[in-house]
Amino acid sequence: VCSRASDPCDCAHQQACSWHEDVGIAGHRCRPGNGVPCSFCDRQAHCPGAACKLLHSACSCTRSLAQCRWDDLLARCVDRNEGSTSCSACAEQQHCVRPLIVAFSPRASSLLGAEDTSIKLTFNTEVQLNERQLSVVFECSGQSMSHAVPRRYISVQNRTCLIGISSLAERIAL
Repeated sequence: VCSRASDPCDCAHQQACSWHEDVGIAGHRCRPGNGVPCSFCDRQAHCPGAACKLLHSACSCTRSLAQCRWDDLLARCVDRNEGSTSCSACAEQQHCVRPLIVAFSPRASSLLGAEDTSIKLTFNTEVQLNERQLSVVFECSGQSMSHAVPRRYISVQNRTCLIGISSLAERIAL
């Protein structure tokens, strides 16, 4: 599949391909690899100068050098045009104040048992779920894998977030 790409951006659209300079042969070639550098194709979503319409997450849109902002109503990246990205869309912005976890149960480093049906997080301020957030990811100490809990197992009320762990427990036990 890689060898069919005719230019760096075409190569970038192929999965697991990379653009290489062929020594001794005129030009470049697309071969199996791990991506195309932005210096060869700056129209990729991860490139700083990518066009707004190519950026599909609020934070990558906001960080772009292409003067973009995330439009909450359209749920897409648009030209900045004097607007700005809301903190609810991308809390990673420097001016955004992130909520802090002030308490959680069960305790850290405790072994989850059959009686543990959820993890409770309490924040220092009221929190809301972003409508586009599809899951919460857990990484357990001493394990290299992360485990996602789907949105349907997550609920938020005021300063409290409950994360049902029945699906998590089933997957870890496998």
